[in-house]
Amino acid sequence: MKSKYQWTHKPELILREHYGMYINVPFCQSFCSFCPFYKVKYTEDKLKRYVSRLKEEISLQELPGSPDWIYFGGGTPNLLSIDQLGEIVHVIKDKVGFPEAGIELMPGITTESYIDNLAELGFKKISLGVESLDLQVNKAVRRQAVKSTKVEEVVKWAKSRGLFVNIDLIAGLQKQNTDSFLKDLSELIYWGPSQLTIYPYMVVRGFNVEPGFDSEEQFRLIEQAWGQLSRVGYKRLSPWTFANREGEYDCSKAELVNDYIGFGAGSFSTNFGWKVVNPPVDYYLNTPIEQGKALISRKEVTADQWRMFGKMLSDLRINTRSDLSSGINAYIIWLRASGYLKNGSLTDKGMLLAHHLMKTIVESLPFPLLDIKQVSNPSEFLKDTEYKSTSKAQGLAESA
Repeated sequence: MKSKYQWTHKPELILREHYGMYINVPFCQSFCSFCPFYKVKYTEDKLKRYVSRLKEEISLQELPGSPDWIYFGGGTPNLLSIDQLGEIVHVIKDKVGFPEAGIELMPGITTESYIDNLAELGFKKISLGVESLDLQVNKAVRRQAVKSTKVEEVVKWAKSRGLFVNIDLIAGLQKQNTDSFLKDLSELIYWGPSQLTIYPYMVVRGFNVEPGFDSEEQFRLIEQAWGQLSRVGYKRLSPWTFANREGEYDCSKAELVNDYIGFGAGSFSTNFGWKVVNPPVDYYLNTPIEQGKALISRKEVTADQWRMFGKMLSDLRINTRSDLSSGINAYIIWLRASGYLKNGSLTDKGMLLAHHLMKTIVESLPFPLLDIKQVSNPSEFLKDTEYKSTSKAQGLAESA
């Protein structure tokens, strides 16, 4: 049985070495039907207050040394003005430095001057949430469409500043078909981003609708994309990630092996003892940091071991290890004997298994701010936060 989250005061998060930092900016101008992450409707006033509270939260947190990585995600982080973003970055720099920083961008609202300023602030990586260039697909998933020429411009600006550029695509969106997916892929390959990440459509139970086509077809399209990418110099870094230069953009993979701490409403943190989800925006803004509560769950003893296995799976290299449990090592031996592994590498058969396993892992992740059934004391949580929790996408927009 999965552990539930309790709404209570935060425990002290003691981070081990080689930790990461995630800054959550959960504001969006519209709500995409496929996205299961916590978000609220953007308003200028609320975002301004959010920046002040975020800086306070970072300043108050005890942190050991410098983090291995820092990612800004959301939501839509570039709804922050460059001045607001700079304020947050300077607080982080003063406290722990600013190594290996990346940020997710909505390409439609990204300007050349914004890219210039990101480089000046010390960002090394950007990730563009394209998902699809097809107008009918974007309409079907309630996403603001972006012209391909605009994405091309942003890629060009970023590459000229030496930034590592990732672009996200999704296989399996509603109204998407093989032709529209491959048309998108061809355009993106021509622009030569540093990395392409092609996610299968994730079905989070009770939240979003069924994909445009099934998991097997999603895998087939990703493998077809890999065939094209390999011919133009891309290397495969994971079942879904392909790059043509060093410096992978993948905070989800980094989270598999690092303790990490999340700042901002709805952010996740984990260390060797706890999993923590920060509260929703209104509570976060209106409650003093020192008095605030969060959603807390004890981390199971074996969780870090399975995270290590997940990292090996994502890295496409799986071997038995002395620091893994006998059960996990036995599973790896079975994978080898069953033809999923050869000399530590995934076979074609193993790649399909990895696709299904990673998809299942993501789809089973807890989202307690979206699903009140994952909270052990929901009445107290709802009373304190006055939060309109629902598993339906429409309700998320209303919760803003």
